[in-house]
Amino acid sequence: MPRLLNRSKYPRCDSSEDPLPLYFWPIIGRFYHHRVDRALNLLLGAEKHEGPSRVLEVGYGCGTSFLGLIDHFDEIHGLDTHDYGSAIKYTFAREGIKAHLTQGTILDPPYAPGYFDAILAISILEHLGPSDQARVMFQVNRLLRPGGIFVVGTPGVNRLMSVGFWMLGYDISKHHLSRPSQVREAAANVFTIERIMRLPAFGPDFFLLYEWFKARKITVANAGIGETNAARNP
Repeated sequence: MPRLLNRSKYPRCDSSEDPLPLYFWPIIGRFYHHRVDRALNLLLGAEKHEGPSRVLEVGYGCGTSFLGLIDHFDEIHGLDTHDYGSAIKYTFAREGIKAHLTQGTILDPPYAPGYFDAILAISILEHLGPSDQARVMFQVNRLLRPGGIFVVGTPGVNRLMSVGFWMLGYDISKHHLSRPSQVREAAANVFTIERIMRLPAFGPDFFLLYEWFKARKITVANAGIGETNAARNP
C-alpha cells in the first residue's frame, strides 16, 4: 500500500480535489490506497537517464502519492487547479521532501517541452470531457522526453459506480465526464499503450470499478505501434 503521512499532518484539502479522509476509512480506504498503489507500480518502469529525473503528477490533490514518488525520482512536480499548493509544499518540506507545485491545468501547462521523464494522472482525466482528451494527450506528449512514461488511472463510469459514490455523498455524474475507454483511446492515438489493468480484471464495463494504463511516448523507431501491443494484466 502507498505510504501516507499521519492524517494530522495534512492541511485541510478540498474533498473535490482529493478525498483524503477516505484513505483513512476502513474497507473503502483500501480501494483508495489500491488505485494509487497500482499506478505507482506501473510508473516504476520509467528509465533513468543522464541528469535529474523528473515526474509530474497532474491533479496531485493533497500529495497522497508523493512519499512513493520520492523513492524513484529526483524531482517531484505537481500541477493542480486548487490554490493551497503552498500549504502542501510546506507540509512535505517538513518531511524533507521538496515538491515543485504549480497552480494550473494540463490543458495549458506551464512547462518546457521534454521536461519530464514521467507523468502521472490518477482520477483526474475523467473530469474533462471527451472533446478535451485529444488536447490533454497533445500536451502530455509535448512535456515528455522521448521514450517518457505516462501512467493514467480512471474510475469506471457506470450505474454501479454512480450508486457507490451516491452512498458516499457524491453525485458523480456532475464530475465524471469521460469513460476510461475514451481516455485510453485518446492516448492510443498519440502513445504506445504498453499495459492495461482493470478492476475487476475481467467483465463488462458495467462492472468496471477502475482502469489503469501505462503508455510510452512514441519515437521515430516505434511510431505506429499504437495499442496493438497492449496487454490486459490484473
